[in-house]
Amino acid sequence: MQHEAYSIILYLWLQENTKYCMPIATATYWNQVHGFTAEDVQKDKEGLQTMRNLARNMTFLMKVIADGQEKYGLPEVEHGAFTSFPDGK
Repeated sequence: MQHEAYSIILYLWLQENTKYCMPIATATYWNQVHGFTAEDVQKDKEGLQTMRNLARNMTFLMKVIADGQEKYGLPEVEHGAFTSFPDGK
């Protein structure tokens, strides 16, 4: 499973040089913590866990991007094609 995730992340990174794609690090739930005060936030165990997972995944993604660029370079990117259906059909 980790190899599949690595491949998917690498593919997304390779597409980052187009204006339509970007790599996105994910976590295990919504990337937020809750609370009215800093003390409240410290009590949001699930939110803090999610943010730690997000930080680890961001770190991993940055390493994969650097490794992928060094090993594979950048892909050729096509530009200019645009499709529009102004009549809604």
